[in-house]
Amino acid sequence: MLRALGRWSAGVIPLAVACCVLLDHDVDGGRVAGHALYVALGVLGPGLLVSRALLGRRPLLLADLGLGGSVGLVLTLLAWLGASALGLTEHLRWWPLLVYLPFTLAPRLRRHLRPARYPERLGVPSACGLAGTAVVAVLGFRSTFEATPVPTGPLQWPVDLPWHLALAELLTRQARPEDPQVAGEHLAYHWFSAADVAAAHLVTGAETWLVLTRLWVLPLVGLTVAMLLAVARELTPRAGPVAAVAAAVVCVPAGLEAMAWLRVPWGPVFAGFSPSQT
Repeated sequence: MLRALGRWSAGVIPLAVACCVLLDHDVDGGRVAGHALYVALGVLGPGLLVSRALLGRRPLLLADLGLGGSVGLVLTLLAWLGASALGLTEHLRWWPLLVYLPFTLAPRLRRHLRPARYPERLGVPSACGLAGTAVVAVLGFRSTFEATPVPTGPLQWPVDLPWHLALAELLTRQARPEDPQVAGEHLAYHWFSAADVAAAHLVTGAETWLVLTRLWVLPLVGLTVAMLLAVARELTPRAGPVAAVAAAVVCVPAGLEAMAWLRVPWGPVFAGFSPSQT
C-alpha cells in the first residue's frame, strides 16, 4: 500500500506543483483545466492509440505515456499543417476524431481502447527521482512567468519572446513559415514550437501569449521525463534509475539556473525565453 502510494504521489505532486505555479502567475483555473483537457484528449489520447497500434503497448505506464505523448505531438503538427494548408484551421479542434473514430469502429483497432494492467512498476526511489526533477524544472519557469506579465500595452518582454509570439500568431493563419518581421521572407529557422503553440491556441481558444509564455512548456517537461524513461527501458532493465539520472541531467539545469542556485557547464534543454531551443 505504501509503495503504491509513493509511486502515485510521485506522479501527482509534479501536476499539483505545475497547477499551483500557473494559478499563481495570471492563469485562471478554467484555462488550466482547458489546456489539461487538450493535452489529455487532443495529444496524449490520439498518440497513445497510434503508438500502441504501431509499436504495441509498453508494459510500464509512464513509458507508454511518454511514447504516446511524443507520437501525439507529431500528429498534432501534421493535423495543424493539413488544416492550415486547406484553410480549415477553425475546425482543427476536431482532428482527434480522425483517430478516435477508426479505433472505435474497427474491431482490430478497438482492443487498443480497452483498459489493461501494466505488468511493470517503477520503484519508489526512481519514481520520486523522476518527479523531483520535473518539479525543479517547473519551479524554474517561475522566473520566465514573472518576466512576461500580461500584455496590457507595448510588450516589455525580454530577449526574443515578442518575435516568437508574432511567429505563433502568423502560423495560426498560414502553414508556410515566414519571418514575421519581413513580409514574404521564408523562415529557415526552428519553427515547430511556434506551430505547436498555434495549434494549441486554435484548439483551446486560449490567448496565444498565454499558451506561449505559460501553458505550452510545462507539459513538455513531463513528456520529456516520461520519454526518457521509455528510451531507458528499451536500453537497460534498470530503466528507472537510468531515467532518473538522465532526467536530472536534462531537466534540473534549467530549473536551478533559473532560480540562481547553480550553474552547470552544459546548456539547459528547456529555455523559457527561447521556445525554439526547447
